[in-house]
Amino acid sequence: MESNKIKVLLIEDNPGDVRLIRELIIEVKNEKFELETADKLSKGLKLLTENKFDIVLTDLGLLETQGLDTFRKIHDKVPSVPIIVLTGLDDENVATKAVHEGAQDYLVKGQIDGNLLSRAVRYAIERKQKEEELRNAKIFTESIISNVPEVIYSVNREMKVIYISPKCEQLYGYTSEEFINDPTKLWMEVIHPEDRQMLEPIHDKLTKGESYSFEYRIINKYGNTRWVHDTGNPLLDHEGKVERLEGSITDITERKRMEEELKRYNEHLEEEVKQRTNELIQSEKMASIGQMIAGVAHEVNNPLGYINSNTGIIEEQILSLKEICKEKETLQKLHNINELLETNIKGINRITTITKSLKRFAMPDEGEITPADINQGIQDTLLILHNQLKHRIEVFENYGKIPKINCNIGQLNQVFMNLILNASQAMDKGKIWIKTWVDNNNIFIEIIDNGNGIPEEAINNIFDPFFTTKKNGTGLGLSLCYRIIKDHKGDIIVESKVGKGTTMLIKLPMEE
Repeated sequence: MESNKIKVLLIEDNPGDVRLIRELIIEVKNEKFELETADKLSKGLKLLTENKFDIVLTDLGLLETQGLDTFRKIHDKVPSVPIIVLTGLDDENVATKAVHEGAQDYLVKGQIDGNLLSRAVRYAIERKQKEEELRNAKIFTESIISNVPEVIYSVNREMKVIYISPKCEQLYGYTSEEFINDPTKLWMEVIHPEDRQMLEPIHDKLTKGESYSFEYRIINKYGNTRWVHDTGNPLLDHEGKVERLEGSITDITERKRMEEELKRYNEHLEEEVKQRTNELIQSEKMASIGQMIAGVAHEVNNPLGYINSNTGIIEEQILSLKEICKEKETLQKLHNINELLETNIKGINRITTITKSLKRFAMPDEGEITPADINQGIQDTLLILHNQLKHRIEVFENYGKIPKINCNIGQLNQVFMNLILNASQAMDKGKIWIKTWVDNNNIFIEIIDNGNGIPEEAINNIFDPFFTTKKNGTGLGLSLCYRIIKDHKGDIIVESKVGKGTTMLIKLPMEE
């Protein structure tokens, strides 16, 4: 519309009324109108298609159509063009209905002058412009709302839904219409039964005019549980009372899942730290014991050297005495002394073997990887455990021809000791079979006992820290064994049958 010219279409089949409107328009001095007329609705609709008009004036009683139907056809054709209905006194009620359906105004024929007509046209155009602005603003707002990830809603003080954005269907599975048609029942039912008590504090805050923020679960139309974050702010009327509540609901299911995973990871990390700490404590203990054993072996070894040396000298002296002594009785005594001396020599050799094994077993564990003989490590371990096994456990050894491997032999000796001790403690009297062999890539150590066996429900947990089937066990021995073997890039496998025994199989790679 030009700033000083208003283009008007008049649809009127009464020539007298057309002439009257034209004259009224001429009377107006402060506005410029360009008037075009149509005596039929069809002609008027054609003109509206071909030309742009600022406003339509129409009679509702035309030959082709009557009443509201006339208005509706024009409005459907050009919904953005303002319409003023021209009516007589007898159908003023119909004109009022037309206004309710979207007409900007109505004028009663015979009761208007030029100024009234001009003012009505101007106001109708302005109102239509405002309506269009509001409509566009609404479309824009709805577009924004439909594209934000949150569900926007509005509820009244009774917690009945009066608006909820279309995004609700993605989260709840229900449309906006379903929520509004069932404003209270559905709103309550989608909340998880265990979390419905959340509504009470929400309603309390709403009553007090306070904002709120809650997290709870919902169950959507398809039975899926989702976590949501619900925030709301009350809107107050002129008296300061809550009129309604505007809020938003965000789907936080993924965040909750990640929080749960993080929690589980932290718990696992804490358990790992605890396990590592216990392993370090155990390692420190073993190191202390190792140092003590090494010290004892060293202290024993020195006097043992003297005894061994002196024994050799005594043996030589006895041989000399035998050569110069001819008395039968004396020779017999010398013979007896020699037999006792041979027994002492065997004992000395036994002690020497034990001290060497102790020194090898208690080798300082500084985490060094060096070539070591696995068979020798097992033999040293058995020698140290001899006292605990003798008279009770019969051990059968079957060592294959295996090469030395790069390993921490101190740690592996600890594994052998724990496994053999566990096997011996699983029975009062029994047998243990120890076997080693090699394939192309790995060395295998098998320890079998015919003890009580491990219950099936416990077999998957025996390497867990603090898990034990012993009355006074710490639950750290097998866990430590598992960690040592894994640190050596190996594997440890357990098979067991209650009442028949247990097999522990260790596999160690020949090259790390």
